[in-house]
Amino acid sequence: MGKLVFLRFIVFAMLVSFPIFYHIDFYPIRQWDESRLAVSAQEMFINHRFLVPEIEGKPDEWNLKPPLMIWLQVLSMKIFGWNEWALRFPAAMATFSLCLFIFFFAKNILKQPMIGFFAGLVLVTSNGFIDFHESRTGDYDALLTFFSVSAIFFYFSFIEVGENAKRKKHLMLFFICITLGVYTKSISILMFVPALVIYSSYRKKLFDLLRYKAFFSSMLLSLGLILTYYFMREKLTPGYLLGVWQNEIGGRYLNTLENHIHPFSFYYDSLRSFQFKKWFWTLPFCFLLGICSNDNLIRKFSQYIGLCVLSYFIIISTAQTKLQWYDMPLYPLMAIIIGLGFNQILNWMLLYISRWNYRWLMAIPLGIVIAAFVDPYKNISQKVMRDAEPPWSDKLYQISYYLKNQIDSSKNISGYKLYYEEYNLQLVFYQNVLARKQQSLELINDFNDVKEGMKIVVDKELIQARIREKFNVLTINRFKEVAVFEIISAKQSIPQNTP
Repeated sequence: MGKLVFLRFIVFAMLVSFPIFYHIDFYPIRQWDESRLAVSAQEMFINHRFLVPEIEGKPDEWNLKPPLMIWLQVLSMKIFGWNEWALRFPAAMATFSLCLFIFFFAKNILKQPMIGFFAGLVLVTSNGFIDFHESRTGDYDALLTFFSVSAIFFYFSFIEVGENAKRKKHLMLFFICITLGVYTKSISILMFVPALVIYSSYRKKLFDLLRYKAFFSSMLLSLGLILTYYFMREKLTPGYLLGVWQNEIGGRYLNTLENHIHPFSFYYDSLRSFQFKKWFWTLPFCFLLGICSNDNLIRKFSQYIGLCVLSYFIIISTAQTKLQWYDMPLYPLMAIIIGLGFNQILNWMLLYISRWNYRWLMAIPLGIVIAAFVDPYKNISQKVMRDAEPPWSDKLYQISYYLKNQIDSSKNISGYKLYYEEYNLQLVFYQNVLARKQQSLELINDFNDVKEGMKIVVDKELIQARIREKFNVLTINRFKEVAVFEIISAKQSIPQNTP
């Protein structure tokens, strides 16, 4: 690596790492998916049963994905402890690794490191990528995206680049990524396969591929590793395969699960209006620059990535179940398209300026690059530096902030009761952390269980009012809208006059 490329790499790594890692432990564990993975990781950490994720000592029958992400979280917890950073570090590291992978792919395969430089910056300044449930929480999608994009790039290298030895290596790496992608989030990674088949046919290499012995041996090995896990899981928890079909495969695509129904334009509208707003309208222009490039490899790569984007977009848009984070694998691919276009513009500028004998003119392209990225980078930096819960989720997580604050400040709340009527695995995570510190915290969700002598933590004003109406209480502590009551005694009911 030359000195200039090394300098670019250092600057690049510093720029992309800040939006990815900064403040990832500030927010408490999120409701639903992250909390479910977090509790499963805690239980796996303790019980050492690594094949079947469990919730409260029983196999998790709602989350049926293979446990690679949970394994990484368990490993992270062994290093960093039971905290938000440990749960989110694998997703953040997958995102950082993805940025580095794009940079080195551009350098080593495309021979244009600035493509990776631009693409990485576009990626980490995309609202839809640097967000909850994507790269900054302990969910599946960042790891899935890393394996998906890596597989797509390795497949291109196998088809278009290198001698026979390198082709075998890239093919093997492709199937490794496919296998690990399935171990992360079931068959989601296979949604790119139609694009790969279409591109292979377009390049008239599909029949050559089918006659390539290494392809079938690698595919059979990958399939064997995947099926081994699924059949072992079925043996340990009968009915697992049926659940996978109903929830993960046919169910989500053919049917609307959990009321996540949206129109075909859902992802387009989201990308255009907010998730990819800063870069959305540069995408078609940069794609045209890529497919019109004089560099034959760049031209083919642009066509290939454009096909992958279009194919994946159509698949997720026609699925009956639509969720905001299902479009996450699109962001790196759209970012690379923009990186290809920006690099082409930069090369033209440098070529034109080189005809003039004034070195100071080289500062012009640098100034234009800085101007293009300064506002998006400033906005994403402000987003990750935000030290308050977004307005739409502020009330939902107040009791989580209370528990997080008690743990971080090493306060003793052993013996307290926590009243919460809704989905509560995000609170179970903190209950388990406290138990590990030899503090008992009991979660209750039935108002009839509120008794005299309790020290009870309540977040909703309506519930607080019901407690004050029924009991004489002493307010021990307040944290935002969370109240901690000591139940002194029941109030005497006033008998009604009878005629």
